[in-house]
Amino acid sequence: MTNLKLLCLAAAIAVSAMIGTAARDTAMADSAAVTNYKQAVAKRVDQWSARMSKLNDDLTKARTDLAVLNVKTPRPDDVDAQMKAIQNKISGIQETMRYETNSLAVDVGLMTVSPPDKSEAIPLPGFIKDLVKAKGIPLSKNASFTPNINWNFKSGTLGSASGTINVTFQNP
Repeated sequence: MTNLKLLCLAAAIAVSAMIGTAARDTAMADSAAVTNYKQAVAKRVDQWSARMSKLNDDLTKARTDLAVLNVKTPRPDDVDAQMKAIQNKISGIQETMRYETNSLAVDVGLMTVSPPDKSEAIPLPGFIKDLVKAKGIPLSKNASFTPNINWNFKSGTLGSASGTINVTFQNP
């Protein structure tokens, strides 16, 4: 049953990755850092999947060996020792599977996306900056948001952030 859960987990991860990739707007290109991150995660998940496949095969074989030993007639003299050895092997495989799954979670959790280089950024034209400062970012026909953000580019930290929401009421 544990194998089925792990295989379902692997399938869910793969499907969610495919759905996320397909649903994402293709007009927005990823930076090189994001692409490298995605490739690193995909590589690590592929390694985990290959390892889980091998462990699942080993577990299935061990369970089959145990089932054969249970129905074997005449029963060998050391049947209890053989059964205990196979059960220990099964427990070891299951613990290895848990370890590999936890290791995957830790490895993916420790992967980071480095901030993009300034060379990858495309600056806004000057008139757009002036328009945003004067009228704000339009949210709807009658509402806009004027941001006020101070960013320290040298240290890469946010100094302060605030904003104003402007709503215009019109008579019908």
